[in-house]
Amino acid sequence: MARFSPPKQARNQEVTMALIQWIASPFNSVERVMLGAMRRPASLEDLVMPNVDISEDNENFYIISELPGMNDDDVSVTVDAQALTMSGHKERRAEEKENRIHHRIERPVGDFVRTFSMPKNVNVSAIGGTFHDGLLELTLPKITNAIPFAREIPLKMATAMA
Repeated sequence: MARFSPPKQARNQEVTMALIQWIASPFNSVERVMLGAMRRPASLEDLVMPNVDISEDNENFYIISELPGMNDDDVSVTVDAQALTMSGHKERRAEEKENRIHHRIERPVGDFVRTFSMPKNVNVSAIGGTFHDGLLELTLPKITNAIPFAREIPLKMATAMA
């Protein structure tokens, strides 16, 4: 049984991903290589897909994304009850567009959209974030409900029906 089934995506199509706990596996390095190969577009200039790290502690989920060469004006983050969406646009620097002959272009440019489905235990109205030196850091506070401690349930003797 496959542990991972990547979403089918068309070129420049929005991808929805869940905030899920990563389960350690002896195949993690193989999966990482396969996922990297699957997310490469036909041309690297066709798609910007920023990498993210997703983690959590008892109080929050954290999403950290590296967006090198971008400013906070280039990035937008929106949220509703079901999804958090990061989007933006990355352009080549002006000096790279001038009369140069390029032998290799590996740094992607263009529009990107990444959407993550929201866990039910996130306080959507309290989500915050920072953007500094090309690093987007989002904090998604968890809704904390008091979970009762385990207790024994007293059982009554059932009466026989006549």
